[in-house]
Amino acid sequence: MIDAIWLKTIACTEVHAVQNNTQWNSRPMQIGNSGDRAIDDVLGHDAHWKAIAELIIPPEYRYLNIANIRANPKENIIAATAYILMNSCTFATATFVQDKDIKEVEISRDLNSYAKLAKATESTIDTLIRLNPEKHPNRLQLGDRLRYQPAVRKMMIYRTEPLDAASLAALYNVSGDAHYGAKLIFIRNLLENYHE
Repeated sequence: MIDAIWLKTIACTEVHAVQNNTQWNSRPMQIGNSGDRAIDDVLGHDAHWKAIAELIIPPEYRYLNIANIRANPKENIIAATAYILMNSCTFATATFVQDKDIKEVEISRDLNSYAKLAKATESTIDTLIRLNPEKHPNRLQLGDRLRYQPAVRKMMIYRTEPLDAASLAALYNVSGDAHYGAKLIFIRNLLENYHE
């Protein structure tokens, strides 16, 4: 989904020609610098970002942590790429039916709400509503029978945005450099026209 030339472009744009500055040896994409909060998103600092990170970062790269993102160029590039992708996607929560067979459950004193029924049947409230359109969730009566299917709600990638200089500047330009997009275009043109 992301053109590798854009990653090279960002790395080249991020590099500052400061003599004896060793941070560029370990952080070519500059994620994880002091005060940079992007690293928290990549490492899933809360349940929302953790779920998004799990959709974007393949299992073989889930070993990422603050120390290796800051110390190793490879991990720095992986984390920066993940951050870009996490912010260029739109996410949605959807219900996935686990078993196509429709079963029935009886309303009882212990199972007297859609929330309790969903938990007991390993289904979801929206699945119960879909399968029982004639039943009002607030008017359940003891002995009523409801149809259900085992189902689960999961976050998914709903849409991806195209990446260009303008969108990358908005996603990755933490310093607020007004010329960042123009710099990306300039560096990309250099990289595309460079011949060894």
